[in-house]
Amino acid sequence: MPLQAIIMAGGEGSRLRPLTCDTPKPMVPILGRPVLEYSLMLLRRHGLTEAGVTLQYLPERITRHFGSGAGHGVSLRYCREREPLGTAGGVRKAASGRHAPAGTFVVLSGDGLTDCDLTQALSFHHEKAALATLVLSRVRNPLAYGVVITGEDGRVRRFVEKPGWGEVYSDTVNTGIYLLEPEVLSYIPADAPFDFGKDLFPYLVAEQKAVYAFVSGSYWCDIGDQAAYVQAQTDFLLGRIQLDPGPLIADTAQIDGTARIDGPVFLGDSSHIGPYSRLSDCSVIGANVSVGSHARVARSVLWEEAMIQPHAQIHGAVICRGGRVGAGAVVLEESALGDSAVLGNRASLEAGAKVWPGKRIDPCMRVTENLVWDSAGRPALSGGGVEARDPSFACLLAAAWAEAGEAPAFAIAHDGGRIEGVWDQQGNRLYVRGGTA
Repeated sequence: MPLQAIIMAGGEGSRLRPLTCDTPKPMVPILGRPVLEYSLMLLRRHGLTEAGVTLQYLPERITRHFGSGAGHGVSLRYCREREPLGTAGGVRKAASGRHAPAGTFVVLSGDGLTDCDLTQALSFHHEKAALATLVLSRVRNPLAYGVVITGEDGRVRRFVEKPGWGEVYSDTVNTGIYLLEPEVLSYIPADAPFDFGKDLFPYLVAEQKAVYAFVSGSYWCDIGDQAAYVQAQTDFLLGRIQLDPGPLIADTAQIDGTARIDGPVFLGDSSHIGPYSRLSDCSVIGANVSVGSHARVARSVLWEEAMIQPHAQIHGAVICRGGRVGAGAVVLEESALGDSAVLGNRASLEAGAKVWPGKRIDPCMRVTENLVWDSAGRPALSGGGVEARDPSFACLLAAAWAEAGEAPAFAIAHDGGRIEGVWDQQGNRLYVRGGTA
């Protein structure tokens, strides 16, 4: 078995935002642990005790958590990229100099969740005398992935990047797990962006090098978007992943006797589940999370320190670190509340809408689109104690005003300064001051 592995952990995870705005993708939690921790668990299971980790985006978050790796049974060293070098370029840098591998080495994607049998894959690699072996997985919908076409002997014939249905000749896709011989590194340019899937492997195949594919029957999930991220938690709770997540309900979790829990769930350290609340559909409650009385959480993931006020409802969503959901608020499918963001009392976050870290949603507001910009930089409309902090609410307020009766027509434009609208004492006229009107 190879003594060395390299974990690619430099990606930004842009499709996972706002979950990855302040958290590198390998650090997003799966059942309370960073997804990268499961990669270390897999390496240790198969006898690999040394690993290099390529870093680029928010590297200190990873190094601070894992340190030398001693607490995880794997000796870690880190290689930071000042500029993105691509997947292959980053691995070449991490495997250079005194860290150059002496024999076959393993490359893993630090943001994938898998229980792949690396020992079996290595046996295949050596049996074929391969220069490079790609571990593939079968998926139901290959359109979002790079499809790998192989011959009957397992040798890679060609690649089809994100095919249309008319180009789908195979359901096997690249998992980002590779078994490589040191010679492969000589085909990767130094200090220049170079990618395994787009650059290196197509070149090696074109040159008729011994590139093979091992089709794994093990679990694999690319935590590439929020739907996949939530599904991975469900798969873990349903026993579809052969890795040890540890206790599903922490000894320090506090569950009120009137609370209802349906099906498997995860409750982290010092989590608190209030009276008459309900958890269901493989929900994940992180450490120090508080779920208030009569609240409902279904098929959702709540990161550490989140607070859910009484009577709130969360369905198929993610509440990030320190997020706060107000009393009676509703959060719907595939929506997300970023780190330390606040959803006010009786407000709603509609399906697919995402709120970036630190943003505040006023009580009773209905958010239907992503809220990215800073509230301090938004035009503000106030009067009668009402303040609108996003354009959609300002439009709703104007429509309500027009519907109210005898109000004259009016228009408001914004030039970057603060705009205020004020009703007079009779409540039948809107004055505008500040900005451009």
